[in-house]
Parts: sequence; structure tokens; C-alpha cells
Amino acid sequence: MIRKLADALHQRGRLVHMHNEVFPDRTPDRIWIPDVAKRGWIIVTRDKRLQTRHIEWMAFLRARARVLWFKGDRSSDLAIKDGFLLALPKIDKLTSHLSPPYIIKITPAGYIEQVYPELATK
Repeated sequence: MIRKLADALHQRGRLVHMHNEVFPDRTPDRIWIPDVAKRGWIIVTRDKRLQTRHIEWMAFLRARARVLWFKGDRSSDLAIKDGFLLALPKIDKLTSHLSPPYIIKITPAGYIEQVYPELATK
């Protein structure tokens, strides 16, 4: 998570933990993902290759993680913060009805999409 977003969330009363403040640098995913999920924390990532990283994706699901995935490969830190804050009410509404694991994609325009579990189509 970027510092500007963390600070903005903290100013809105959200409890925020930066990865590098909790875990040593280069802590393997197999260690930190289950630990974060067990604590009930939400993982915020902007990993542009998340959809193609099958092992990381499966680690999120296996750990029953709550994941908010910012999808804006070339977005500035300010655009990420603004898009995330714009989406925050929608994120809160959606996640209040979801049980982990879940992965929600957020765009720079503040749109959200539930990526996992997939919504049933009629």
C-alpha cells in the first residue's frame, strides 16, 4: 500500500498497517498472507500481474484473505489514493455482505468489481 493512501485511510478512522512495518523485507507470500488473513486484516495491493500469478492468487484463497486490488498499472500515487477513496463507500457496502476469501478490483475512476468469488450470471 502506498503511504498517501495509508495516511488518508488513517485520517478517516481506519486502522492501517503497512507491510514493511509488520514484516521484514522480502517476507515470502506463504508467510505473510496467512498471517494477515488470520488477523482479519484486509490486504490492499496494486500488483499489476496479480491475475497471472496463480501461486499468489491461490495463497490468497487458501488463507481466506480479504483482498482489495487496485488495477491501475500506470496510475500515480495520488490517482490511486483518489480512486480508492472514491470507491471506499462502495467497498464498505460490498464487503459488509461478503465472507472471506474475496478479491475486489478497484479502478482509478473509483469503480469496483468483485473478482472472487465470481458472481453468478443468469
